[in-house]
Amino acid sequence: MSDIRASQPIPMRVSKLMAEMHYFMAKEMIERLGEKEGTEAVLSAINKMAASRVEAMHKDAEEQGIEPWGKANYMKIKDFATPDWQRDEKGVVTYCPMQETWAQYGEEGMKIGALYCAIDYPLYEGFGMKLERPECLTTPGQHRCVFNYTMMDKEEAKKEK
Repeated sequence: MSDIRASQPIPMRVSKLMAEMHYFMAKEMIERLGEKEGTEAVLSAINKMAASRVEAMHKDAEEQGIEPWGKANYMKIKDFATPDWQRDEKGVVTYCPMQETWAQYGEEGMKIGALYCAIDYPLYEGFGMKLERPECLTTPGQHRCVFNYTMMDKEEAKKEK
């Protein structure tokens, strides 16, 4: 049963709705196609969504005269508001409303949620960053999301595309 409530802030409700939509669509794909092919299909869809988002964010950046490169500019152009995420003093995410939604569906929900979290890698890459996430809230036993990144060489980034 959904954990979305009218009393929650709108960005939180939107995040939870997205998480729930992802859960049910991904679950259906995996059930119909089988674990391996279903998971591959979900990840393919996530990567296509990421490519579309990066393209739109680059266009937005261009229109605003912002170079689509680096963390500061990514944060200026980022298309998905995350004001309800809680972060510690180092910026490490300690609460995510999407993860909270997936958690209500148990281990399966967390596993399916982790597929969605893979979207962060191509999003960061679209702004020239190589993301490493040694910890993620959707991983059993982990209680935070750590986003470490290194800037890619601009020529290296062109090759990646």
